[in-house]
Amino acid sequence: MSAVGHVHVYGPSISVDHCHYIEEISVCECGHAHHAWMVREFVHDPLAVAFADENCQTCRDLLRGMEPPSWT
Repeated sequence: MSAVGHVHVYGPSISVDHCHYIEEISVCECGHAHHAWMVREFVHDPLAVAFADENCQTCRDLLRGMEPPSWT
């Protein structure tokens, strides 16, 4: 928990790739971590399909009609 009046000072963020989203993590000098999630835009970034997991239902839903040929 932060002290009253504390202003978080975050260092550089870290990007963690997941199948259908990207997680950005920023950590304050006090130890507080801020997490932000961004859904992959498979339609606008076709190369992002490299991260998609054919066993993930969300990936399958987002890629419906655009499934990679390697998916069965």
